[in-house]
Amino acid sequence: MEIVEDITINYLDPEKMEVTIDEYANLIRDDVYADPLKMYSNDDFENALYSKNIEIYEGEAVNETIQVKGEDYVVSRGGSSSILMDFVTERYESVMRQLRK
Repeated sequence: MEIVEDITINYLDPEKMEVTIDEYANLIRDDVYADPLKMYSNDDFENALYSKNIEIYEGEAVNETIQVKGEDYVVSRGGSSSILMDFVTERYESVMRQLRK
């Protein structure tokens, strides 16, 4: 169990994973946009990473708006997060709960 805990804490922590996800997204973005045979739109790619045009409610933590290929995306950290980051956070919390039992 120590190995699972070590991996979870040191590599799967949502803040660390967010940095990794952003790095990989930036690495592949141009190729994703250029792919004429892709199954999903460019907006689908970005929306899987960032929440686009979300309404900001009191208490939400939104850090910045970024522009990707001329489109504005709200990068929301701690508020309405991206689909991928939701999965990462939920999985991390689930594993940590199981480790604490």
